[in-house]
Amino acid sequence: MEAIGQLTGGVAHDFNNLLGAIVGNLAILGRRLGDERLRRYVDGAMAGARRGAQLTGQLLAFARRQRLVPQPVDVNALLDGAVTNLLSRTLGGLITVELLGAEDLWAAAVDISQLEAAVLNLAVNARDAMPEGGTLVIKTSNVRVGAGTHADLEPGDYVLVAVTDTGAGMPPDVAARATEPFFTTKGVGKGTGLGLSTVSGFLRQSGGTLRITSHPGAGTTIQMYLPRSPVAPAPPAGERATTRTVSKGELVLVVDDDDGMRTTTGELLGELGYPVVLAQSGARALDILAANPAVRLMVADYAMPGMTGAELLARARDLRPDLKVIIVTGYAQGVEISRILPASPVLRKPFSLVELAEGLHAAQ
Repeated sequence: MEAIGQLTGGVAHDFNNLLGAIVGNLAILGRRLGDERLRRYVDGAMAGARRGAQLTGQLLAFARRQRLVPQPVDVNALLDGAVTNLLSRTLGGLITVELLGAEDLWAAAVDISQLEAAVLNLAVNARDAMPEGGTLVIKTSNVRVGAGTHADLEPGDYVLVAVTDTGAGMPPDVAARATEPFFTTKGVGKGTGLGLSTVSGFLRQSGGTLRITSHPGAGTTIQMYLPRSPVAPAPPAGERATTRTVSKGELVLVVDDDDGMRTTTGELLGELGYPVVLAQSGARALDILAANPAVRLMVADYAMPGMTGAELLARARDLRPDLKVIIVTGYAQGVEISRILPASPVLRKPFSLVELAEGLHAAQ
């Protein structure tokens, strides 16, 4: 499984480079087309590319190589807010959703957006298991795991989120394979078979696990174990004004060993009003920085031969301590990037024009 994960991550990396060039060029084309009929063709192609990006994201989650940003989370508040509201619109009128939140629930250390996606994923699976309607119960509780009691969990404290449906259930042989990648009981074209494997990969990467209890005719319960956070969640932040750290017209250095991705990123920056200079390697980027003090920001790929984005950043800031940097990745060295470059914005390929603009705002 580790070998499959490495292969999956490598394929996703190369595929994301291709998608990055496709999405970027479609975005530029869409902005310049005046013919509404032609614009619809561009929108259709963009939708297909986005589905491809979603698939690679699922593959990275299965391989446990996605970029996670764990933080203290009030799971009850999360479920009671955005997730429950979203579920009520997604599941339709035949499904009743009940939320049973434990009092004094511990905070969980988890990536908020991935937890939301996991709950939504489980809920959609439950809906498909209840075509005539039914009840979906989401229950939270505190769980303390002792040494040697669970083979797939380290001893410690966990927040348990149990998602239970009243659907058809699964026989033991199907339940045993439910988290395998590409395994699905749905018809052709109705599922990729990556839903539960994605959730399982996310939980394993976060330090938790997933368990399934199901019986034919008696529904299914899926338990998500989330590691407890040692600190409480921060109170909601008020609206904060954003300021541009790099002004339009200031020179940006783009570093990427993939020709298509490098050129497309430069074109997107041009659409946003930034002149660019391109480099195909870390060594070439250092030469440009040494010779051109006008460069204010560097957009650098992380996984490059010869010199990684982290190594490039360290050497670049020796030359230019005030240089602002955005790291781009098509793979999933998320935990590694977060540890080495905690203050640098990270864009995952393929990124949109809007995401690139937001990265420019956030660059440190």
